[in-house]
Amino acid sequence: MAFPYDGILDDLGMANFTEDLREKARAIIQEEFEMRVGADLCSGMEGWKVNEYSAIIADVGQGQRWLDENEPEYHKSAMYKLLASRGLEGPELIAMASSTLWLERNCPDYEKVVCECRKQIWCELNRYQQFISPRL
Repeated sequence: MAFPYDGILDDLGMANFTEDLREKARAIIQEEFEMRVGADLCSGMEGWKVNEYSAIIADVGQGQRWLDENEPEYHKSAMYKLLASRGLEGPELIAMASSTLWLERNCPDYEKVVCECRKQIWCELNRYQQFISPRL
């Protein structure tokens, strides 16, 4: 899951920042986004589900095993094909496919949570835009 960066840094007044500073900003935003989505999803999840998902995202081998056992036709899914069309391959593709398919199966409100977290971060970034400086 990625935060949509297209234009956001420019909209925040970072158009003239060096690429190094822009990359640091992306990393900060992405880390906060992932933390919020994870916290929101885990707050209503049973412990065994949290453990299963943690194992899947921590170890691509676990992700592959989960796919083989739970989604044996995963390579035919629209999501898998979309990820592959975006240039993902090998372990990176398996990691994204297993985590995304697990979330789709076990967290029916996953997309809603992602959208809400994106909206919250976007609003906060806009609210504090005047404080953003090239000293990240």
